[in-house]
Amino acid sequence: MNLQESARPTKAGKCLADELLIVCARTHLDPTHVGQLRRLAGSELDWSYLLAAAHRHGLLPLVGRHVREHCSEAGPLSWMNYLRVFLEKNARENFLLTSELLRIAARFAKDGVLAFSYKGPTLAAQVYGSLALRQMADLDWLVPHDALPPARDSLRALGYVPRFPEGRVQSNPGRRAPGQYGFTLDGGRCLVELHTERTLRYFPVPIDPARVASRSKLQRLGGRSVRVLAPEDQLLFLCVHGAKHFWERLGWICDIAELVRAQVDLDWDLTCEEADALGARRILRLGLTLARDVLDAELPRTVLQDLRSDAQAQSLAAQVRERLFLDGFAILGVLDRLRFRMRMRGNAWQGISYSFRLATTPSEERAQSVLLRSALRPAKLLREYGWGLQRSSTLFDLARYVPTPPFVVEQMLRLAEASATDVIYDLGCGDGRIVIRAVKKYGARGIGIEIDRELVERSRAQAKMEGVDHLVEFRQQDALTVDLAEATVVTLYMMPEFNAKLRPKLQKLKPGARVVSHDFGIEGWSPIRTEKVAGGDSYHTHTIYLWKLP
Repeated sequence: MNLQESARPTKAGKCLADELLIVCARTHLDPTHVGQLRRLAGSELDWSYLLAAAHRHGLLPLVGRHVREHCSEAGPLSWMNYLRVFLEKNARENFLLTSELLRIAARFAKDGVLAFSYKGPTLAAQVYGSLALRQMADLDWLVPHDALPPARDSLRALGYVPRFPEGRVQSNPGRRAPGQYGFTLDGGRCLVELHTERTLRYFPVPIDPARVASRSKLQRLGGRSVRVLAPEDQLLFLCVHGAKHFWERLGWICDIAELVRAQVDLDWDLTCEEADALGARRILRLGLTLARDVLDAELPRTVLQDLRSDAQAQSLAAQVRERLFLDGFAILGVLDRLRFRMRMRGNAWQGISYSFRLATTPSEERAQSVLLRSALRPAKLLREYGWGLQRSSTLFDLARYVPTPPFVVEQMLRLAEASATDVIYDLGCGDGRIVIRAVKKYGARGIGIEIDRELVERSRAQAKMEGVDHLVEFRQQDALTVDLAEATVVTLYMMPEFNAKLRPKLQKLKPGARVVSHDFGIEGWSPIRTEKVAGGDSYHTHTIYLWKLP
């Protein structure tokens, strides 16, 4: 499910929502923050924009928690219901990810695989104090490159399937490696990414796994021990990750601020020494400057003095702050991306070398030739991002989605009486699981509509892996603009406001077409059937609605 645009936000309502988002981007609110939150929630802010922006910035769990705790009466009832549903689902998904992380950690330990968990559940527990307060999509592990074969074998023994060609593990000399080595479980229920010193190309100097291992720690999680990065290394990894993505999300800045707050005994001298050794001192300064300027992170005096000494880092931080809340999602063009990368290093020559390597190093896992990928990558970047700053037509291009659980997918298709004669459209299809399942189980033809480019690519890769790519189609498109003339079944997992805007299109479906919606109804329509589906846990009972066109 993706939040779609229900109305263009007013400038005033948007500014108030942006202000509230910054107030909520922390685990603990002091009395001043609580007062600000209540004042903003009681104002004319745009709630649709707020929750969509919170999705995109990876902060909806924090926003939902603080709003429901301190001012639940201020927001529209439909949005408060949405927050409740989202928080329950996010908690459930995070607990499932955590159980998989513990299962993998136990298998790695049994097989003698040296691996370190970072970000994900371990960061949520260590820094946020709760697994439910951070948005997560996958499990990241750091392994030495020469440990990839046994790590792959361990994951296979647990039922995971590689998402890269066989032999790729051994066939990557130097740093010519994919962006990560991905594995999926149960057709995408869980995604695991293995990273090595060769895949972490955004570090200017390759990391030394032995040095990282010597500082690693055991963290207690769910009654078990998981090996994790030392806080000093975790901070550097988070700063490099944010810089890799041009700090497009406030949630990544929140990670830095909360880590600094939680790790009061962090060894700042060691952190700076390691940043220097990795050529990442300015990357570290940029991350810390953003945490201080945007979210009031408290830093030692010596660190603050070091930040102020780097005019380039200060200038880059100002640019990031300006882009964070532009009207519409800002996509940097090739020239802006190049300038940003170049300024990440200490001098012009280092910046040129770093930028050139990133621009010509292949990241696609499925390309056929390393040399060809290297030659064509600059052209691919230009085609994908253009020359200059672009603003997407809507804020919601990168809105994080809430996956529909597999057992709900089964019930939705059963209720729709899906068959081989059907053409099934899933609006806001996310990772494509509904249409892929419809094709595999019922032989239907499936079309997935998704506004997020990354999710469309993930859906296509998943369909290819499951051998049904010739029967499904995934389009990057706003669901409000799609032509549903050939649809016999339409599946939805959208907010009521979006369902209401979609109703005129649904009314034009061919006679006998079925519409199935998960959790949210369609205003003015009475379903011919409603089913409650228990999730096998105590968090949420799912509701499925069915309508049939006369």
